[in-house]
Amino acid sequence: MPDYYFQKDNNIQLRYFKKFNFNQLNFRTKYPTNLQEEIDASVIKFRDYLDNQIDTDIDKLKNQFMEDSHKSFLYSKSMCQDLLSNGVHHPIGIVSLIPSVVNSDIEKFHMDTGWRILNDDLVVFMYSGVARLTYFKILEWDYVPAFVQSPENHDIKFKGDSILIDSYDKLLHEYANHVEYDTQFYQQDKFFYIQKDKLEFHKDEDNLFFNRTNKQFGIDVGHECLSHLVCCDMMNDHKVKNWNLLNIPKYNKILKNTFPLKIYIRSDNQTDFKKCRNNIISSLGQKIDVEFISIYDKNEINQKKGFVFFTDSSVEWSQSILKLFYFTNSYQKEVEFKKGVSVINCEL
Repeated sequence: MPDYYFQKDNNIQLRYFKKFNFNQLNFRTKYPTNLQEEIDASVIKFRDYLDNQIDTDIDKLKNQFMEDSHKSFLYSKSMCQDLLSNGVHHPIGIVSLIPSVVNSDIEKFHMDTGWRILNDDLVVFMYSGVARLTYFKILEWDYVPAFVQSPENHDIKFKGDSILIDSYDKLLHEYANHVEYDTQFYQQDKFFYIQKDKLEFHKDEDNLFFNRTNKQFGIDVGHECLSHLVCCDMMNDHKVKNWNLLNIPKYNKILKNTFPLKIYIRSDNQTDFKKCRNNIISSLGQKIDVEFISIYDKNEINQKKGFVFFTDSSVEWSQSILKLFYFTNSYQKEVEFKKGVSVINCEL
């Protein structure tokens, strides 16, 4: 499939960014767009689990984890921890085009069909999981690897250094030979204004891209669609693996034992302690029962139940510290989120 992608009749280019600043994907949308809104939405998802789902039947939780994962706190939590431990498995996938160049109106490219508007004449479609952008923000990452595909004559330029991948050998040399995971590439269709499953099936050339038996890569203005390259893990079994790591009854028991939430602040004096405490309180954005404890060393933490948070007083908390619940689990004593910040399971 990758070799076929680089044939001469393909009119889209593939660029590989080893470090793509995804903050430039500032979508014009009714959904959360800025960092604080993303974090607040994540905290609300956690609170919904805590208040309404913690005693839900495990089969229902598993169904949401597997089938409706964008609404699952447990799934998002597992993905954040997987990314923290293992990094990004494969680049985020971006397809972009300029509507005016294809004689179209930008308002026709709407969220209902997966397109997102960046500005007055630029749209993007992300094929490998928009949800990962939220996880990157929780992790406080700005740069991630990305594959960006766009029509040659649209002259779309994103910020950052990139490599033009214009041959199968170059794809192997610049990317595939350097990844730790077995990688697969395959062809995927995307229509401009309609979801593919809403189309009627016809065995004729008017259905060229939907037929999947007689098509080429690239953008087809006449049929108002395009066909692009997708990169992902060969097994793509992360949901099964992440679910199998969970011990839901044990985790829920520990979570129930967590409140009131204990936040240990390592500080050398009361001034630093109070400054950090007030900083955390002002960024919480939620009413929650919290107890702050001043310590000089992490070894002074003597809790026996629940999860606790540890932070050095020098850490600036502009985001809600409650996002650290995305790094709680039942099987690891301590998860170091970043230097000076940890989540500790006191029941191990």
